[in-house]
Amino acid sequence: MKVIKYTLCSVLLFAFLIGGVTVSAEETQATSITLEDAIILGLSRDDQLLQAQMTVELAKINLLNAEVNLKATVTPLQFEEVQQAFDNAVYRMNLQYVKTALALEKLYYGVLKATDTLTLRANATTRAQQQLDIARFRHGAGQITDLQLRYAEHNLL
Repeated sequence: MKVIKYTLCSVLLFAFLIGGVTVSAEETQATSITLEDAIILGLSRDDQLLQAQMTVELAKINLLNAEVNLKATVTPLQFEEVQQAFDNAVYRMNLQYVKTALALEKLYYGVLKATDTLTLRANATTRAQQQLDIARFRHGAGQITDLQLRYAEHNLL
């Protein structure tokens, strides 16, 4: 699995993009993060997923309560409604889990793309600076015109 080296800035950007997650100093000391690690970290801190999990727990408690009272006060129809509410809560929690994981994967690859783009642009700037230095040297030697020198300067911008 491809590992990305990241700086404090990219960690904070990534954390901001996944919903305002705060990143502690200990977590920024790491030098690399994998997609799996990013998804695990994001899932552990996603408020919507936590809310869905709490909804499942509440539905589970209601279901257990209905099972206990099935003979005394809860009708079979009411019990079926509670069972369906529990099943729906589990479904919504699983759906939220998948949505969050997909969003985190998209953000992760966005960070990878931005890192690669930054590297490419830095390399292009270095090459343009080298070409400008060569053009200045050649201009000083009379091998190129002022216009060609200005073109090399323009390429650096």
